Amino acid sequence: MPEKILKKLSEIEEIEDIIVRGSYAKSNWIKGWSDLDLVIVLKNSQNLEKIFSKIGKILAESEIQVGIDFVYNFETPRKMKEMFKIGYKSPYATLELIKYGKSLKSGKYLKKIRNEKEFIKAIINKRKNFEFIQDYLWHLRREMLKLESDLSIKNVKTIFGLVFLISKRFVNLKHPDKLMEYPEEIAKNFRKLYPNFNWKILEKMVKIRKNFKKYKLKSLKKICYDGFILAEKIYRFCVKNEVWKNGNLG
Repeated sequence: MPEKILKKLSEIEEIEDIIVRGSYAKSNWIKGWSDLDLVIVLKNSQNLEKIFSKIGKILAESEIQVGIDFVYNFETPRKMKEMFKIGYKSPYATLELIKYGKSLKSGKYLKKIRNEKEFIKAIINKRKNFEFIQDYLWHLRREMLKLESDLSIKNVKTIFGLVFLISKRFVNLKHPDKLMEYPEEIAKNFRKLYPNFNWKILEKMVKIRKNFKKYKLKSLKKICYDGFILAEKIYRFCVKNEVWKNGNLG
């Protein structure tokens, strides 16, 4: 269970803080499906070999997939402005971290970025949302190729996550203030705003996510391709309408 991993990681003295984010922080964690998402706050660039060695040993013993983003304690939104992001994430992920993040140690960094919440909201725009759609799609294409040689639950859930992220950012083009922390919210908002797109695939993914053990991998592969096609259509629509320029979404 995640508690053992979190306890061991929090005992690494050289790390300033560890912040739990994602489904576990939001009490939406599903055993066997969900990853454990963390932000590790570094004091400086000293002892990195030692820190990474300790983390690596802990992760090697874990049966749970752990996603870790690293940030220095002096990296803040106001300092870096529109360039600020924690890991390969959007500003929305930082807003979710502010709302749900749980510190395992000092809590100083979380307090620091919570004080900059309004600044983070101010740097979100259509161009930034489109850029994340673009980045996530590039990542998704690579994952689809992996699926052909390694059909596994790990790859399936990565693909599901990327499809939801692309759909989420598509909704944000019209409603930049919506966080949509849960897949159900993404599907609901997508259906309302874009009825001409294949919103049913998102609802199907929501259902599968909760009971994934009932499905055979071959059927999950088909769902992955349906989600991938939806993501490609979203991207093509954005490019044809130059949404980064005029936000023309029909």
